Order: sequence, then C-alpha cells, then structure tokens
Amino acid sequence: METAEKLASIETDLDSNQAVLATYNEQISELKAIIKQSAKQIEALSREVAIVKSTEAAQKASEATAAQFNGTNSSLRSASASMARIKEKQQKRKDKMKSARELARETTGADLNDKLAQAGVIGSKSSASSILDRYKKTA
Repeated sequence: METAEKLASIETDLDSNQAVLATYNEQISELKAIIKQSAKQIEALSREVAIVKSTEAAQKASEATAAQFNGTNSSLRSASASMARIKEKQQKRKDKMKSARELARETTGADLNDKLAQAGVIGSKSSASSILDRYKKTA
C-alpha cells in the first residue's frame, strides 16, 4: 500500500513535469519563430541602410555637380530638375519599402501579437511565478 501511494505521487509529479515540459517546448518554438522573423527584419534594415548611404552619395554628387554649374542657368535648372526626379524616385522607393514592411508585419501576425501583448492578452515573457499561477488555476 505504501509503495502504491509513493508510485501515485511519482506519477503525479511526472504528469506535472510533462505539462511544464510541453509548455517550455511551445515557448521555445515561439522564440525561434520570433528570432527568425527578427533576423529577416535586420536583413531588410541592412539593405535599407545601404540604399540610404548610396542615396546620400548620389545627392552629394548631384550637389557638387549643381555647384559647378552655378553660373549657367540652363545647367542649373537641368541639375535641379534631375535632383527633383531623383528625390521623387527615392521617396517612391522609400514608400514601397515601408509598405512592404507593414504588409510583412500584417501577414506574419507580428502586428497582432504586438497589439495582444500591449493589451495584456498574451505575455512576451514567461516567469516561474506566471507558470505556477497558470498551473494552480488548472489544478
């Protein structure tokens, strides 16, 4: 009888530990997905930084060119028109990239997860006390 009670206690502990393990495995999967998404965002931002740097170099070159043609009105107007076209193209590219990032956030559900986290519906981190509270509620 004493052995059966001890086995029952061990089985209860095992069930509890398996539930905790399942929760941990789920959280690990979620964290891996978040890390993967963050890596993609970092890559996109790196590309954007490269574009911004090249844009700045092109603008400086355009400014230098415009400064050389300062005395000639037709050349200056042409350079100013070119600069305006370049800026317009850059703005369009920037708007497209912004739209693509927003669309990516919406399609991956990151936007929804952020809103749920802000509303307190889901938590961004789990602590031992939150896990214990969760299991006390189910027990």
